[in-house]
Amino acid sequence: MVNLPYSERRTLIFYLDETLIHSLDNKDKVGCDEVVYLKLDPKEDPVPIGVNIRPYARECLYAAV
Repeated sequence: MVNLPYSERRTLIFYLDETLIHSLDNKDKVGCDEVVYLKLDPKEDPVPIGVNIRPYARECLYAAV
């Protein structure tokens, strides 16, 4: 349970794991909506990760702002 402070504004929380986005670990990143770079180790270069964004996720987030 999460206790959030009272506010006149509403709070909307999205759980991103497989709900709004889906990450792919294919080497060529074909068919991905976006490619993000994830730094897993400070001593190594960032790793490219392909990300697919669920249908209407962007519209939902823009409407929530």
